[in-house]
Order: sequence, then C-alpha cells, then structure tokens
Amino acid sequence: LAFFRGEAAAPRAAVAVNAAKGGVAPAALTPRETDVLKRLSLGNTLGEVAREMGLSVNTVKTHVKNVYARLDVTSRIAAVDAARRMGILGDEGR
Repeated sequence: LAFFRGEAAAPRAAVAVNAAKGGVAPAALTPRETDVLKRLSLGNTLGEVAREMGLSVNTVKTHVKNVYARLDVTSRIAAVDAARRMGILGDEGR
C-alpha cells in the first residue's frame, strides 16, 4: 500500500516493465499460471479456482507460488497489478 500512496519505491516487477520498452512478454507466466491468476483477479478463492479448473487446492497454491516468484511479488494484489502492467491480464477483473 505504501507504493500506491507514494511512500515507497515501485516493486521490482513494475520497475522492470517500465524499463523495458515493449514491456514483458505475456510468456512470463505459463498458460496455466495465467489462467489461475485471471480467476483470482476476479475474486475467486483458491478452492473455487481449484473446483473450476479441476485441480487440487494444493496444485492451485503451487501455481500461485510460482506466479509470485516469476513476478517478484508477495501478494495477490501485487501479482494482479504486475500482470496488468505487463499486459498479461489486460482489464479483466476490474
């Protein structure tokens, strides 16, 4: 929240996007990770995402963990924000 209030530096993922002229390619996430993140951005819980995708909750958690690592973030809000800035999610979930 400090970043959005202007009290802190931008997350590294956002800095990388701003530094790159064309942004980061959507291939930064796998198609499955992108699908999980899209569903989370719409407000679905881990359990709902798991049921919708026919996965276990632990598998969804693993995908979320991988998304966080790839985007260098530590929360769902930061992951969704970084993915939107990179053009991975577009305007979905707003």
